[in-house]
Amino acid sequence: MESQRKRPRESDDEDQESVESDCEFQETLPKASLCPLRLRGQKLELVQRVNEDYLAMLADHDRNDFFWKALASLPVQGRRVLDLGAGTGLLSLMAAKLGAAAVLAIEESADMAEVVQWSAKHNSVEDLVSVAQGRSTSLTLPEEEKAEVIVSETFGVLLLQESCLKSIAHARKHLCKPGVAIIPAGGAQFAMLLMSPTFRSASSTHVPSELGLDVTHVGHLRETSRLSFSVPGGFCVNSLPDAIAMSDRICLLEVDFHTATPEDVPASKNFIVRILRDGLVDAVVTSWEVWAGSERCQRLTTHAEDTKGQPWGFARDAHWGQGIQALEPIAVKAGEELHLLLRFSDDGGEICQFDLQRHRSADSAPQHDGASGKPATLKSPACPYGTRVEESWLAEAACVPLLCDAADPGAPSGEAPMVPQPYYEDDFPVGLRCGEPLRGVRANLVQVVNDDYFALLGDSARLNFFKAGLASLPVQGRRLLDLGAGVGQLSVLAAQLGASKVLAVEACSELAALAEETARSNGVADKVQVVHALSSRLELPGDQLADVIICEPYDTFMTGQGGSGTIDFLVDARRRLAKPGAPVLPAGGAQFVMLVSSASLSMRSTVAPGTQASGGAGAVSLANLGELLDTASVMPSRKKGFRWSCLPDLVHLSDRTELFAVDFSTAERKSIPRTRSVVLYALEDGFVDAVVTSWEVWAGENRENRLSAHAEETRDEPWGFGHDVVFGQGLQLLAEETAEGPKAMAVTKGEALCLTMHACERRELLHFTLCRGSEPRLSAPARRKPRGGGRIGGRGKKK
Repeated sequence: MESQRKRPRESDDEDQESVESDCEFQETLPKASLCPLRLRGQKLELVQRVNEDYLAMLADHDRNDFFWKALASLPVQGRRVLDLGAGTGLLSLMAAKLGAAAVLAIEESADMAEVVQWSAKHNSVEDLVSVAQGRSTSLTLPEEEKAEVIVSETFGVLLLQESCLKSIAHARKHLCKPGVAIIPAGGAQFAMLLMSPTFRSASSTHVPSELGLDVTHVGHLRETSRLSFSVPGGFCVNSLPDAIAMSDRICLLEVDFHTATPEDVPASKNFIVRILRDGLVDAVVTSWEVWAGSERCQRLTTHAEDTKGQPWGFARDAHWGQGIQALEPIAVKAGEELHLLLRFSDDGGEICQFDLQRHRSADSAPQHDGASGKPATLKSPACPYGTRVEESWLAEAACVPLLCDAADPGAPSGEAPMVPQPYYEDDFPVGLRCGEPLRGVRANLVQVVNDDYFALLGDSARLNFFKAGLASLPVQGRRLLDLGAGVGQLSVLAAQLGASKVLAVEACSELAALAEETARSNGVADKVQVVHALSSRLELPGDQLADVIICEPYDTFMTGQGGSGTIDFLVDARRRLAKPGAPVLPAGGAQFVMLVSSASLSMRSTVAPGTQASGGAGAVSLANLGELLDTASVMPSRKKGFRWSCLPDLVHLSDRTELFAVDFSTAERKSIPRTRSVVLYALEDGFVDAVVTSWEVWAGENRENRLSAHAEETRDEPWGFGHDVVFGQGLQLLAEETAEGPKAMAVTKGEALCLTMHACERRELLHFTLCRGSEPRLSAPARRKPRGGGRIGGRGKKK
């Protein structure tokens, strides 16, 4: 299977980032007219940042109450307050509401600095709150304007990740009066050892033994030397169904924000860890806590056990979560002591790294010095077939796979169609150690294999689906074409089931080399021929055309770049590389939708004033941010960092309903409809917060052999976690547009609702509109009441 991530043709990453930063939100939708009026003209970057970074924070009522109570207990009345990294301005507004004499909010992002000003005006404290846009370390203040209180929440998944220590230490010295009070007063970084068979199967080459497939050689690409963060990795620790603590939590580093400096962070530390129970150690999990006051009576933590079961826990896991570093599994006994070596990056400990050993040894692993490593040793198979220049329709339609480095016969001197990619060690923070097996390997290859392939390789539901589908065709004595073969798992499966020849086509040289090794290690090298090429540029002799095509033209959406983009290659292969009428596996697929209710997901409590748990923080209203609530984009659940089964208040408000179906033996991109409406009926009274979309594919005419991405079918299965990590589901928040802003859509049991899908011309982007009744309609956006000062940044123009 080719990587789910695709890249546009002829794109330069820096140019692409520049385009995205200047892009307006409505330009990302199938039609600009589908964009809510409140979002038209807003910068895409601003809308994404508010929705992806801040709304979950604002819905974390326990976090909000921590800062409210800490500010109130100082107190801040009559004092000058400095807010470092103000974000939406919530902490600045709290200080102003609590009687601060003046508040200076410092925010590096120009867009978010405007948001702070907007929010201050919304709360009628614009005379108290001033905003400085830029880095605090570049700011100077006259003596009379220096602060008496610092409040800051510049913490990432790791405590020191967002340069909080550097900015606080600078502010203490240059922007504040002596004896400045700081909230939080201090913090500590923690780690613990974890066992989880689910995590192990989704992050390594664990393949169910009953399938008889050996892919252990792919394991050298496993990332065991750096932390991954649970958002947007597709999960948090609480989403693992079998997570077991194998040690007590260890305090790695404690920081007093009144005195500490980045220079106080050591380069490395050693710890002895006592094992709590027999089992395997699969990972190190990091979390932190901060406190207010000298007695530390007020605490804020990201420990998974502290968030589990709390009404605000989902929000906290969604915006902070935990760090997790995979380890080579170590079998241990209760009471055994292991040595944990911790390294900090030399930028003040913003990133850390772990080594776990039975016996303490010198820290002798080679340290990254910024130099590129050795060239990759994997050698891709040469293409024995003729090549051709891609037909113009395909060159314009299909997306080149992200990892593609296959030569382009249409380019001068057959040069590769992509710029050289950095090696894995090139972006390692200085001070950390890169493991030798990954030196000289492309960084994006390591990312894709660890993000997608390990979970894919161990997905027994997927493998059993293809095994049953291949057996039912049957494939004995037939020639097969595997499009986007990846590491060759499905090609080997077909050969084991009796295929006479399998042509495995893979556009990534390293994956093609791994596919050859997969064939060798499984004893079918004589039947599986791996070709490093784009299938669209191959020419096959007539006597070698395929009898059967294997292809996986889907990712989270059947209409995403990993879906419809692959369909173009499938169309071309059916026409040129296979015999007329050659069956395709899977035979077809369908996209489904369902309406759901979840206050945790919709952030209903974020945009409404006065809803915070204690009532105190509710004195601040950020209802104005409802204007930036993204109710138009469909995005993968893994980008949000959660599994649907982990939503604590999820309610299905409609039956799952099929939107459209495609026959892969005849389908083209245009087979996917541009628009499609379905009538759904509310199953109970409630609020419609989102539409969820998922797919299923099948083999056989009667769809008797199915594979799906439906959350309720993956929830309790042993393979479900990995399936959700790779595919997941799509979601779009929904709301009724009113003159006052977006409003949660209340429905009654049995009420008819018409959901309409809109797809862009390339069928890569989806958008949904929902209206009451059984007929689709595109109502004009609600007229907005004029607001003083215009839209944020003056970008409220109509398009």
